[in-house]
Amino acid sequence: MAGLGRAPPPAAVPGRLALHLAQNPADTALRGAAIIRELVGREKGRVRREAEKHGIDAKALRLLWALAALHGKLDKSAIDHLRVQARDDLDIPPVRNLEDISLWRDHGLDALQPDLLAAQLLEEVFRADHLSPGHWLYHGLLAAGEERRADALSRLGRLRFDYRYTLRDGQTEPSSDPLIEALTRYVTGDPGRCYALAPAVSRNTLEMSLLPLAIAVCRTLSDRAETNSEKAHWLNNLSVRLGESGDRKDALKAIRWAVEIYERLAQENFAAWGPDLAMSLNNLSNILAESGDRKDALAAIRRALEIIEPFATPGTTYAEWFETMKRNLVKREAEEVNR
Repeated sequence: MAGLGRAPPPAAVPGRLALHLAQNPADTALRGAAIIRELVGREKGRVRREAEKHGIDAKALRLLWALAALHGKLDKSAIDHLRVQARDDLDIPPVRNLEDISLWRDHGLDALQPDLLAAQLLEEVFRADHLSPGHWLYHGLLAAGEERRADALSRLGRLRFDYRYTLRDGQTEPSSDPLIEALTRYVTGDPGRCYALAPAVSRNTLEMSLLPLAIAVCRTLSDRAETNSEKAHWLNNLSVRLGESGDRKDALKAIRWAVEIYERLAQENFAAWGPDLAMSLNNLSNILAESGDRKDALAAIRRALEIIEPFATPGTTYAEWFETMKRNLVKREAEEVNR
């Protein structure tokens, strides 16, 4: 994504930025990322003064404010969860101490808006306050609850994309994201944490910035699997995420292993494991095609269709799988014709 470019004239800029530009006309020459940093700095100063006024740990308030961006608003249950997880010498205040500050509206702590400001704030809080990003990001996600955890992780992915590709303002792009790396190390340090985030990283449409986390979670869970079926499940998911990251070699290795396990399971109980074998063959076909092996890709999808067809009762999930595989077959046949 391109940089924000030069700032628009004051009339086109809302709120504090319009006032700032009116008082400092020369700042119209700043690039957008510099203006975002200026605005976040002003807001942090305001929050620091409020913390002092109400006797609240300013560092803790900045952390809560930054993590609110994963939720849109931190409610009482989320704040209570984060208080229990307190570390880094933080004195996270109880809700009753937050209700009089300006960030508290409609029973919750509002996130900084718009998201570009929240993305910059999240980066600055962990960089400047020397907190433990893995611990706090994980518990920020956990505090969203099971139903909203995937949404919270998605927001984190978008915020990190905004910071890395929009707000760095021409700086050299690092090969990895330090905050996502820290979260990944923390999560993979305990299989229980991996299981807690597994549904959120298994979404069909996962943000690219979150792929390293998803790959690490799937790999950890496949390595720690206690049953063959569980191992095949996570190998299948791992292959999809590796393929999305561009690592086709390891993606192919993982999906071949998953197919091998499902083959054995289906031989023992076809009714139970036939559909999973078909889906893994479908994924194998996709990765083979992306790797340029069109002949084997076509063979894999044909076999997948043969296996899933008996299960494809109208109105069932398997019927949807059948239709998806038919479309893939048409695509593979066209690729083979055009070789």
